[in-house]
Amino acid sequence: MGKDKKYRGKVLKINKGLIQLLIDNKAAFFQIKDKNMPVEVKTDDYVQIEINKKREIVSIKVLGKGNIKNKDKKENNKSLKQQENCDKELCFPKYLHEIYEKTQVDNYNLFLNKYTLGKLEKNELKLKIDNLEYVNFGKDRYNLIKVFVERYKSRIKSLKGDYLIEDKIFKTEYKLIIGLGNTSVYEVSMTLHHIYGIPYIPGQAIKGVLRNYVINAFFDLNEEDRLKIAKELLNKELKSLEELDKEKDRLKVYKKIAEKKEEKASGNELFEFVFGSQDKQGNIIFFDAFPDGKIKIDIDIMNNHFPEYYEDKEGKVPPADWQNPRPIKFLVVKDTPFKFFIGIKKGIDISNNLKKFGSEEQIRSTDKLLNYILELLKDALEFNGMGAKTSIGYGYLNSYRV
Repeated sequence: MGKDKKYRGKVLKINKGLIQLLIDNKAAFFQIKDKNMPVEVKTDDYVQIEINKKREIVSIKVLGKGNIKNKDKKENNKSLKQQENCDKELCFPKYLHEIYEKTQVDNYNLFLNKYTLGKLEKNELKLKIDNLEYVNFGKDRYNLIKVFVERYKSRIKSLKGDYLIEDKIFKTEYKLIIGLGNTSVYEVSMTLHHIYGIPYIPGQAIKGVLRNYVINAFFDLNEEDRLKIAKELLNKELKSLEELDKEKDRLKVYKKIAEKKEEKASGNELFEFVFGSQDKQGNIIFFDAFPDGKIKIDIDIMNNHFPEYYEDKEGKVPPADWQNPRPIKFLVVKDTPFKFFIGIKKGIDISNNLKKFGSEEQIRSTDKLLNYILELLKDALEFNGMGAKTSIGYGYLNSYRV
C-alpha cells in the first residue's frame, strides 16, 4: 500500500461529505471517507488534509487563518481575489459566464473540452454536453471556416506539380459520429479540429475504412474455410458456426478468421501497393476530409435500460425492468457535405501485375488507379459507413454534387 498524500489549502465550500479546497491556485473537491468523522472546519479556514488513493480524506487538521507559510499564503491570497467572483454552483469565474451569455463561442473544440459545464447533484459532479446554444456556426463564422477550407483545398491542389490529386464530395445520409470513444471529460467525445473547432474526418480513418472494406469485400473466406478454422481452433466437431454457443469461443474463432483474411489480403500486390505493409509504405495518400458546406452539429441520445446488468461482472444481476434507464447524450454531425482528397506521387512505376481486386483487369496508369480507388471509397462509405454505430444506420455517406 502506498502512503497517503497530504495537501494544504483554503476551504472554499463544505457540502454533504464533500470539501472543496483551493490548492496551488486550483479548486479541487475531496470526499470524506468516514461520514461520521468530526469535521470542525469552516469556510475560509486553512487546513491540512491527508487523502488515500481514492481521493478520500482520512484526516483533516485546521491550521488556522494565519498559520501557514508565507509562500503558501501569498499564492492562496492571489487566487482568492479571483475566487471572490466565482459562480458558486458551477465553480467558474462569473466573468466567464457573462462573456458566454453575451456572445457565442467561435471555437467549439475549446468550449467543449476546456470550458466544461456541470454542477453537483447528490455529491456527484454532472457534466453537460448539450451546450450547443453557445456554438456559433452562423454566417460570420461560416465565412471564416469557408476561407480556411478553401485554403486547405488550394494547398492540396498546389501539389499537382508533383502529385496526381483526385477529389469527391460525400454528404452524410443520416448522422455521423467520428471519435465517440476519444479521451474526454465526458463519457463521449467527437473529433474536432483543434484550431478551428469544426468536425472533420482524419485521413488515417478514411484509409482504415477503405482498407477494412477491401479485405471484407475481396478477401473473405468461404463457409468451408471458416468452419475448418473453428474445428482446428476449438478441437471439436461442428456442422456450422451457429453451433458456437459460448461468446468466448465465438470471439476466438472470429478473431482467427479476421487474421486469415488479413494474411490473404497482404499477399495481393495491389493491396500492398495501395495500403503498404509492415515493411513498405503505401503509395496512396489519404488527406483529411473537411466540411464543404454548411456544418450542422446536433445532440443525440443512447439509453442504457439495464445499467446494473451491464456493470455486473459476476453475472448475478438480470436485465430486469426495475432498473432505471441511464440516458447518455452525445454529439453527431448531420446534413453536412465533406470533401475527400486522395493522391499519388507522379512518376511511380505501375507494375503490369497490378490488377483490380477480384478481377483480371489490369491497371496501367496512376490516374486510372486513383479513379479506381475513389470508386472503392464511394462503395465503402455507401455500404459500410464509417465511425460509430454503423450497425444502426449512422456513418453512411453518399456522393454529393453542389
